[in-house]
Amino acid sequence: MSTFNLNYRPDYWPDAPTTDQLVSSIRGQARRNLVARDPSLTEIGGDWLTAPTLTPEERSWWGALHPTNMGGEYLPDFDPEEVEIARVSLASTTADQISIRAAWDEGRIRYSVDDEYGTAFVCAITDSEEPLTMGEVIRLIDGTCYDDDGWDLGLVKYFWRWYAEAEGPDSQPTAFTSVSSAYYPDLGAYYEEEAERWLDDYRRHVG
Repeated sequence: MSTFNLNYRPDYWPDAPTTDQLVSSIRGQARRNLVARDPSLTEIGGDWLTAPTLTPEERSWWGALHPTNMGGEYLPDFDPEEVEIARVSLASTTADQISIRAAWDEGRIRYSVDDEYGTAFVCAITDSEEPLTMGEVIRLIDGTCYDDDGWDLGLVKYFWRWYAEAEGPDSQPTAFTSVSSAYYPDLGAYYEEEAERWLDDYRRHVG
């Protein structure tokens, strides 16, 4: 097992944001991936590809090219002083995305979770005085649940379990869900390792 620095605490509003942090203002996951792979695309908001939000006409055209292009494009707009600190990506037909966000509000940092369907989430951590450590953001992700669901498995294991129940334990349910963050560089790797442990444990229990 890798050793992760769970005490790592980033700055959500640095004076000089990294390229990844700038790209994280783009709602659509497919556009994010394209921009991240092309170092020449450095002006966020310069055209439709790098715009944080597409117009309805652009979104319709872009989604018509392939359904996975719609992933993230229907997330709510960012409020002023709001950033996405982590994202849960699903390998669904339309590449649905879940956005974990932080916003500066009256001297405190407020946290929210949004998807593309207006789902009501019960957030495990609602506010803090300073940015969360990596351990705390993991607790936020794993402790947040759906308002009307009894599984209470968090934003990642919920989908591992859902996929395994639907397709069977040999269907690699952990490949259905991935985690990324422009502020916590090791977060994706942490969940990749956690996925292996979870899947081994699940298969032992279902026999």
